[in-house]
This record gives sequence, C-alpha cells and structure tokens, in this order.
Amino acid sequence: MAKIFKLDTFKNIASLRGETTSLADYPCINACHWPTSMENGRCTVCGLYDYQHSPVFWKSLPKLERKMINLNNSEKGYKIKQIYK
Repeated sequence: MAKIFKLDTFKNIASLRGETTSLADYPCINACHWPTSMENGRCTVCGLYDYQHSPVFWKSLPKLERKMINLNNSEKGYKIKQIYK
C-alpha cells in the first residue's frame, strides 16, 4: 500500500533544506554579507531594504505584499531565492 503524504509534509521538508515553496517566502539566497552588502539602505543581492531584512518583520507582512516585493525585486534584477539558481 502506497503512503500518502500531505502537501504540508513536503513544505516542511523543503523548509528544512532551505528551499522555497512559495513566492511569499523569504527571498535571501545567503550570498550577501548583511550589513556590508547594503547600498543606500538596500541589499545589493536580494533587493530587500534594511528594515525588511529581518525574517520576523518579513513574516509579519501579508503574503500578497511579500509576493509583490519579491516580484518587483526580481524584475529589477535582484537575485531572489525563488528564481535564482
């Protein structure tokens, strides 16, 4: 008999591996050396502003807002985890 896994199980495994499962996830690819990679208050790698760089602050934002931030930063050429490989 085949095991049936819930989608949450795969999300938890991906999270443990540092992978992303949603465009609303934290975009940092751990390539920056915050705060030294900041230029004009913005990370030169992922595009987050200094006040957005806290994972606690990031999770406090509504999902739609996080998705829009990631899409805008990606469009501007910043490397977000969801797209950058």
